[in-house]
Amino acid sequence: MNGWDGERIAPDPVRVNGGDDTFSYKKNSYYQRLAADAVKEKIVDAITRNLNVCELSSASNIIRLADLGCAVGSNTINAMQDVLEVIKNKYHSQCPSSKLPEFQVFFNDKTSNDFNTLFTSLPQQREYYSAGVPGSFHHRLFPQSSIHFAHCSYALHWLSKVPEELLDENSPAWNKGRIHYTNAAEEVVNTYASQFAKDMENFLNARAEEIVSGGMMVIIMPGIPYGMPYSHLTNGQLITEAELDSFNLPIYSTSSEEMVKLVDKNGHFSIKTVELTNPTSWLEGPIDIKAWTMHVRAAMEAMFTKHFRIEIIDEMFNRLIRRLFEFSDKVESGYKEKTQLFVRLATNVTKDHIHDAIIRKLDVKSLADSSSNTIRLADCGCAVGPNTFNAMQDLIEIVKQKYKSQCPNSQNPEFHVSFNDQSSNDFNTLFTSLPQEIHFFVAGVPGSFHKRLFPEKFLHLVHVSYALHWLSKVPEGLLDKNSPAWNKGRIHYAFAPEAVVKAYANQFAKDLERFLNNRAKEIVPGGMIVITNPSIPDGMPFSEIANGLMYNCMGTILYDMVKVGLLSEAQVDSFNLPIYACPPGEFGAVVERNGNFRIEVMGLTNPSPWLKGRINMPEYIKHVRAATESMFNKHFSYEVTEEMFRQLLERLEEINDKMKQREMETHSDSAPMNGGNGAHSYSKNSFYQKQFADLVKDKIVEVISAKLDVKSLCSVSSVPFTLADLGCSVGPNTVIAMQNFMEAIKLKYQDQGPAHSQILPQFQVFFNDQVLNDFNTLFRSLPQDRQYFAAGVAGSFYCRLFPESSIHFVYSSTALHWLSRVPEELRDRNSAAWNKGRIHYTSAPDEVIKAYSAHFAKDMQIFFYARAKEIVSGGMMVLIIPDSDDKLPRSQDAFGITFNCMASSLMDMVKLVSLFHQILLFYPTHGIIAEDEVDSFNIPMYCPCPNEMEEVIEKNGNFNIEKMESLLAASALKGRPINIPEWVAHIRAAMEGNFTRHFGSENIVDEIFQRLTEKFIALSEGLEGTRKFSTSLLLVLK
Repeated sequence: MNGWDGERIAPDPVRVNGGDDTFSYKKNSYYQRLAADAVKEKIVDAITRNLNVCELSSASNIIRLADLGCAVGSNTINAMQDVLEVIKNKYHSQCPSSKLPEFQVFFNDKTSNDFNTLFTSLPQQREYYSAGVPGSFHHRLFPQSSIHFAHCSYALHWLSKVPEELLDENSPAWNKGRIHYTNAAEEVVNTYASQFAKDMENFLNARAEEIVSGGMMVIIMPGIPYGMPYSHLTNGQLITEAELDSFNLPIYSTSSEEMVKLVDKNGHFSIKTVELTNPTSWLEGPIDIKAWTMHVRAAMEAMFTKHFRIEIIDEMFNRLIRRLFEFSDKVESGYKEKTQLFVRLATNVTKDHIHDAIIRKLDVKSLADSSSNTIRLADCGCAVGPNTFNAMQDLIEIVKQKYKSQCPNSQNPEFHVSFNDQSSNDFNTLFTSLPQEIHFFVAGVPGSFHKRLFPEKFLHLVHVSYALHWLSKVPEGLLDKNSPAWNKGRIHYAFAPEAVVKAYANQFAKDLERFLNNRAKEIVPGGMIVITNPSIPDGMPFSEIANGLMYNCMGTILYDMVKVGLLSEAQVDSFNLPIYACPPGEFGAVVERNGNFRIEVMGLTNPSPWLKGRINMPEYIKHVRAATESMFNKHFSYEVTEEMFRQLLERLEEINDKMKQREMETHSDSAPMNGGNGAHSYSKNSFYQKQFADLVKDKIVEVISAKLDVKSLCSVSSVPFTLADLGCSVGPNTVIAMQNFMEAIKLKYQDQGPAHSQILPQFQVFFNDQVLNDFNTLFRSLPQDRQYFAAGVAGSFYCRLFPESSIHFVYSSTALHWLSRVPEELRDRNSAAWNKGRIHYTSAPDEVIKAYSAHFAKDMQIFFYARAKEIVSGGMMVLIIPDSDDKLPRSQDAFGITFNCMASSLMDMVKLVSLFHQILLFYPTHGIIAEDEVDSFNIPMYCPCPNEMEEVIEKNGNFNIEKMESLLAASALKGRPINIPEWVAHIRAAMEGNFTRHFGSENIVDEIFQRLTEKFIALSEGLEGTRKFSTSLLLVLK
């Protein structure tokens, strides 16, 4: 099979209630969570004892988990997080010398599931890449051998369909007078069992294809003791009235014996654990019947609503509550039975970095072969506190472990640890805080690590953590008024001119050179240095990271003190923080030039993977103060330092609050396209975008044919070919584009050799857009007969979305011109870029244009850094971006006229406010806005010039331009004259969310677009002319 299998199940009403209201599954799934918790320890035990995580992640260093039948709400998220934590713990114990793998979690449920609510519920700071997979788990969902762990909780008891015999009056299984097999004839029970068996066969066959050899699957579902009639259990009392013979609940609870027979018959899996458990072991006191009925309603309401009338639903569930109260004793006793089936199946086939380096590279046998049998370690720049002790203890344990494996018959060496820092370090506190039970000898070594500290060939292992970024002195030139590196008005190189940055970099290079020369004399041959240091990606300005912003805030605060006379300007101008975060490329160049050491491992890591949510700012400032206060006190005074840190906390908390607000707005000032299928939806108003995509289709296919080496990309037959559409929105355009590219890749694959033309790779397509995109509509529009596995990925493409080296082909059309957010300067009344009276950079001063351009460049750097991690070597990226002609004033192109007309419409509505104030002395409530509302509104959209885009790509350095062409968008319309109402409908479908979010009222938005239509009609001839020259940029990168 080369993709999605052909067999289909008819659309089915079985889905839980979406949304977030009173009867939603999200609000009514607490019992299911607690029932799953009852077997949580069994899952932990199964993974810990039986899952070989090292072997599973050996191929790609990615572990993929799937929750099948995930529904919505917190249950699926908590379950996946629990499983992920257990696997991480197992990985640390089983593969202590290996880098922790990346995790990708797939959330699956039927196409009708409320994926929109699911995606908006995902934690912001999750430690995995997420994707939603629409489709029935009774059929294939994933490429072959791509899932390592599958989880299915309270889902498999739902049948794929109601057995047909139940509705046939001539069948012995006709279920007249009932809606379930409870209290039904044996023929009915057998029919349900037979359908469950077919479904399980399909389920197991599909998972056998998808789960890797050695993978694991855990199933939790309602069960029943063997031989017990279902009517004995509480679920039978759900069936209070069954008057319509055509309605049956597609729910079946199997026994453990029955499950074992089905799995054995299937043959693809072996059962490692199967048992009935009590799902209410967590329940204290009697069951709350009202709450339990709410849970039942959340899970089943959709079926009743579809079959009956929605008007009777409230009455039906009210009657159910009353009936269950009548049977409360039976309800209570039934739920004390062991009625939850737990099944475990198996297929029949920073500290981590250091740990890895020592285990793989350090020859402890030769190091300890000397007569002293002592291994000497040094922590350079140790400071005080527990960090240095913990680090040294960890290193010793790793060395011991390596020694036992390398020298199993030898006695462990003794260990001697030297704690080094400058002479002014508080060694008194360091020594008095040493743990009582230490298994190494200790010495304190005062002095700068930029000089010699130890005898020649004395040390075996040197550790330096968060110390080398401190320079030995302030770089030369920063205090010289005649130097181009004079750093007037700043206290750091963040936000400073290039000459200042170079001065810092040169000083760091000199310091590192001296450090390496001295350590080269002190470390024995075969010894090792482990360095952990603040860093930054190559090419990224320091101003773009949090510490850069903090240092800039410090300088601003000090200059504010100058303005009020607390400090002199000369005092501030003569102060600079001697801190430099060296990028990896720079660091590697210094080490290579020095020649005394070779780099075994170097990489950027996340220093705070433990951080859940936003940082605690007061705690963070305390840490910063502990490290830097002495410098401020020495140069200024204690009182100035105290005030500076007080104001710093206030400013950073204010910035933090703004960032929190931004996160509440889903990381972006740009709203998603209009969802649904209504008159203003993007799916109904994206014809122009499709026409242009069709125009470039042949060009993209041509590039795929000429440039994409699919043979090498899919050299391993079991690896699927993965495509991603970034900024996919909703509607048919993304589906058509992905299908076109997939067909072109298939042809290329067949053309690259007869050996590969026989078996095509499997295809997996990821559809990505913002969290608030209407994925529900997107998933329902996917073709039933698609020949690929589909998944939705919710999140901004201005951050990482996929595991490393996991994507082969990336496409993004008419999306990258949307900025991640509006440039801050545009909202600042004190900024030269304050965009008063306008909503865009068209017809704006140069400062506004530069602010947009600078933000676009930053966004693109982040975009390219993320994609460089995710795209495999040899992969391809195709981008279509509306661009602008640098020879044409921006106000005169189609975008410029559009935004000017929008701004004019808004200002006309502002003038109506003034008129009503003068004449009627009251504020009208319909369709009118205030001037401040307009001044604070800007469209986060930027169309770059081709040479601008080329500069951004070259500066980033991760991709080569294979093709770049600016194409006339109007040629896609083949002379078709502009239809202004249709054009405005397209603009509204793309931009309405931005206006609604800012102005709020639907009436206001209606009026804005009505006025825009009128202005366009008045300018129709000019619009027709400018539209002919509108262009979009086609970029192909590798």
